[in-house]
Amino acid sequence: MKIPNKVSVGPFTLKVKVTDDLPNESWGNLVMETGTISIKKSLDHDQQKEILLHEMCEGLVRYVCYMMDEKFTHKNFERFNTALYGMLKDNKLNFGE
Repeated sequence: MKIPNKVSVGPFTLKVKVTDDLPNESWGNLVMETGTISIKKSLDHDQQKEILLHEMCEGLVRYVCYMMDEKFTHKNFERFNTALYGMLKDNKLNFGE
């Protein structure tokens, strides 16, 4: 799977940048205010895919919790699972490639 230029997370379309211009020692970063996911360029491709999934899931958790106005708990884990399935399906992502 090639790292896409943009992804859908809940109702948001986020730009994806592969760059080494990240804060501190981070491997990835999500900034909802700018609608941007940044992934460290010097990582190998499998690590970049893992970081992409991590940042996308972080965006989903923020969205689900914001919608429910509550902290992320096991109680709303089912909502997250439904949103995660939709996100992976909408983006046609296959992390096995």
